[in-house]
Amino acid sequence: RTAINAFLRLGSWEAASAAVRAELGQWAAGNGALMRTLPAALAYGPDPAQAIRIGRMTHPHPESDAAIAVYHRTVDALLEGAAPAEALEAGLAPLPGAEPEVGAAIADLARRLSGLASRPAERIRSGGYVVETLEAALWAFLRTDSLEECVVLAVNLGDDADTVGAV
Repeated sequence: RTAINAFLRLGSWEAASAAVRAELGQWAAGNGALMRTLPAALAYGPDPAQAIRIGRMTHPHPESDAAIAVYHRTVDALLEGAAPAEALEAGLAPLPGAEPEVGAAIADLARRLSGLASRPAERIRSGGYVVETLEAALWAFLRTDSLEECVVLAVNLGDDADTVGAV
């Protein structure tokens, strides 16, 4: 709603994005943009630039950009035949040409997600923060062998279950 109102007031998504970032600050790192990333990953191939641009319409924050890039590139690696762990490694690789803040956020994600598959469920949070959502969804993905198992495990974490399940 904040982004749409800003767009209606300012007339461009770039201006609306800047207004949302100014208004929400750190709260712009919610998980809504990540939830919308899969179609962009399927449509635009390995480069996450379009997915990040779409995500910034409502969630203009470096951590959101980083999560979108990691997810997008992980999906692309899976489509190219990579195994789950290999796909995540590809997703977490440094992003050529990334803005410094986004590159640093990807590096932070790589550190945070190290050893993710072996973590117990008690150490996984699934709140509305984009980093938690990505972590929870990837944790479920790495620990299961089917879509059904993955979604059930993800949503049973609770908290923001619908978004984690969608991711």
